[in-house]
Amino acid sequence: MFQWNLEKCLLVFDEVYVSSDSDKILDFAERLGAFGIKRPEELLEATNIECYRHAQNYMQSDAFVAVQANSRETGVRLIKYTKDLLLLGNEEVKTCHIDKTDYGSIWGMTAERLKNYPDPLSANPEVWIKDYSVDIHTIEDLYNSYESFRKYKQSFSGSGNRS
Repeated sequence: MFQWNLEKCLLVFDEVYVSSDSDKILDFAERLGAFGIKRPEELLEATNIECYRHAQNYMQSDAFVAVQANSRETGVRLIKYTKDLLLLGNEEVKTCHIDKTDYGSIWGMTAERLKNYPDPLSANPEVWIKDYSVDIHTIEDLYNSYESFRKYKQSFSGSGNRS
């Protein structure tokens, strides 16, 4: 499932990193053109911030954009928009659901912000971006994502359900 968003990231960034505890995922990501970062066992139950800090040791970049593997509808434009907002000087950018609750299909921040992050369970970015994608963990979530994407496309085309 992560291939969807990995391919999008490869279109936006010069260097793309995949952090995982799975050798199969890392091998596949590397074959597609990403750099693999082996996540140690002690990070298997860690917060995103802890995983980002671990990955940052390998990336050595001024900022990063993390794209959640299981949100397939997250678009290239949204990923690029997050990158651009960081380049404009924002220290942290994160996606939210339509109802403005925290989501995190995309979470970008500067290395300095990451280093000094106050509470890993309480995001407080300068910019929240609404994302219509579905967080997929089950087959039912996958089917819901198709329905969500269909409704999202209809909202822009002006066509509703015509029966």
